[in-house]
Order: sequence, then structure tokens, then C-alpha cells
Amino acid sequence: VDLSCGDGRFAEAILEEVSLRWQIIGVQASPEMLLEGAGHVGIRPVPMDLEAFARFPVRYHKAVLHWRFSDARPAQAIFARLLHQLIPGGRLVVVGSTPGDDVPLPATALRRLSEQHLGCEGIADALTGAGFSTQAREVAVTCHTPVSECLEWVAARAWPVLEDVTDAELEAG
Repeated sequence: VDLSCGDGRFAEAILEEVSLRWQIIGVQASPEMLLEGAGHVGIRPVPMDLEAFARFPVRYHKAVLHWRFSDARPAQAIFARLLHQLIPGGRLVVVGSTPGDDVPLPATALRRLSEQHLGCEGIADALTGAGFSTQAREVAVTCHTPVSECLEWVAARAWPVLEDVTDAELEAG
């Protein structure tokens, strides 16, 4: 299960590297984003947000979750529900990310980011509190995105940390 499937790029990359007997279930709240990646035969798109999926009566072996840098949801409660969906011995891999220092975020978004960001240890603590046996390690990976594309993401408020930032704050930031 790819619990934060987006447009399916990550799930497609998994399928290119690993031969699976089953389809990857791609969970994504945004039907528009999910439809962009719905053309791959090995991915079964499920238009559902994470909290709804965590309540869904399904069992699976392995799951990956990209815990976005601005998620302020109660992580431990969601993780506890996901734990009950895993078969005994199943694995949940949580991948977190934060924007680099060079990402042009306005001061409001940066302040919110610093308040909401769980970080590696925070995610591991939430997983442990939910009943998972955890192993955590922080890995730094640099991804170079063209400035024009990054500015498009900011203007489109592609990250939840930007959802209520005003146009004036974006211009000033």
C-alpha cells in the first residue's frame, strides 16, 4: 500500500525495481492527483484520505507513508489504526521530508513549519506510542528542483503549510 500515492510516481518506481505478485493500492485524498497516475496497470487507485483509509477494513503486508512536513494530524492515533491493518510481521515505512533552506516560503509558512514538523524522532515516538516496534534513521537527500517549478508549487499552495497564506504574504515572502 502506498498511503500517500499522489500521482503514483513513487509506486511506479517501486514496481520498476521489485516484482510484486499483487497490485499496489495507491491511497490519495485528491481524486484529481490520483487520476494523473491512474494509468499504471500495477497500481489500484483508491481515492480516500489517510484517516478514512485507516478506518477501512483491509489487511496488508507492507505500506509506505510519506509523512508530509506540514502534517499536523494526530500521528499516534492514525498510526495505531494503521498498525491494526497490518498482518502480523507486516511493515510500515514512514518517509518524512522537509523543504531545504533554499525553498522560498513566506515567514508565516516557515513559522508554521517549525511548529508542526515532527521530525524523525517525533515520527518514531508516535509510531512507538501507537504500538509499533520502530527503527529510525535520518537520511539527507538533496533534490534539486528548478526555481520556476518550485515557485509554481508555492503559488499553487501545493503544501498544506501554505493553504491559508494570503496572496500578499506570498508576494512579500
